[in-house]
Amino acid sequence: MTNIERFDQLTGRIFAVLYEDFPMTVDLTDEAFTDAIVVDPVDSEEGMDQLMARGEFFSATVLWLIKSGYISFYEDISKTHDMFLGCTLTAKALEALKATPSTLSGDSIGASLQAAAKGGMVEAIKSLTNDALSKGLALATRAAIDLATP
Repeated sequence: MTNIERFDQLTGRIFAVLYEDFPMTVDLTDEAFTDAIVVDPVDSEEGMDQLMARGEFFSATVLWLIKSGYISFYEDISKTHDMFLGCTLTAKALEALKATPSTLSGDSIGASLQAAAKGGMVEAIKSLTNDALSKGLALATRAAIDLATP
């Protein structure tokens, strides 16, 4: 599995957890998402590499989500590679997750992600994650255009 596919799977799982507990904050740890980060068998070289770099991959993913405006966290509390304290969805992420995915009707992206995460549906998680990230980008673009338009 490629890093992009692992990123999509991990991001989808993170979104599902934060959406389920919104507006409460959640402490995110790499251990809670090991199965989304280490996707190859641990007895294989790829799986062992993924396990050894679990904290780094987790940290890089969460930091990207924070810098891209999808997650906020307690910045005044030090973070480590394996834990981010007080995480919650931003308004942009919440709006994106409340949207209805293009491939489904009825349930929101967030609710669909929760169901997919609980059911271990990897392909659905990746597809829904892409929908959420695309929706978030569209929302940010629209907001920028609105600000620039007199």
